[in-house]
Amino acid sequence: MLHEYCITESAGVSHPRKNFGLLKMAHRGKAALKLHGSTIHSALEICPDGSSSPNKLNSFKFYTLRKRFDGLLLIIIDEISLVSHALFQKINKRLNEIFRTLDKCDIYFGGLPVIVFGDMAQIEPVAAKQVFYRPLGELFSL
Repeated sequence: MLHEYCITESAGVSHPRKNFGLLKMAHRGKAALKLHGSTIHSALEICPDGSSSPNKLNSFKFYTLRKRFDGLLLIIIDEISLVSHALFQKINKRLNEIFRTLDKCDIYFGGLPVIVFGDMAQIEPVAAKQVFYRPLGELFSL
């Protein structure tokens, strides 16, 4: 049986938006706006370059990110088909940096649950491997 769910948030009246424990991100700005969230790059201060690790942040930016995500309970990423394998790793690393869990090899995304949405049959990342890509050597051993 197929079920459809709609995730919404209630509108606030004349007070600034708070994250209410929820970080909503998408790869592209248009999807981020529809989600009332941010792009992945702006939310996590990740430069959209081709490197395999997120850019270094100074202590003030880390402090700002830690304050912004204080009380964060859940992460939602939309348009997952556009997120490359490398960008997904950057998201993981940045969240582990923010929540100081880099030294714990069994904790991912800062220990927070992540829900991803998207249609994997749609557009793939440009000139990059898909988010759930695994090298052949990891799939088979001879």
